[in-house]
Amino acid sequence: MFRLALEKQVSAARYHASAEEGVSVRTIAEAIGQRFNLPVVALSENDARAHFGWLGAFVSKDMIASSEKTKQRLDWHPTGPKLLADILACEDIPDKP
Repeated sequence: MFRLALEKQVSAARYHASAEEGVSVRTIAEAIGQRFNLPVVALSENDARAHFGWLGAFVSKDMIASSEKTKQRLDWHPTGPKLLADILACEDIPDKP
């Protein structure tokens, strides 16, 4: 997608590189928790902001991104695994020495 965007050279164009829509932050967190056997807890908006810092403003909202315009404008067809399948298939993270 990035190569296609650079080739088009459209000034001030914005593109979304999400291959799928509607995956909530909660669902992503639950998949990570399941894969790595970690507890997942719901946080209030204020607690999310405190926990995640500046990123908390984004994490506390489910902002659905669509790549439909990107796909049309760039003739882009994403390939590869879906997000949740990729998380669940992720290999263990080795311990630091």
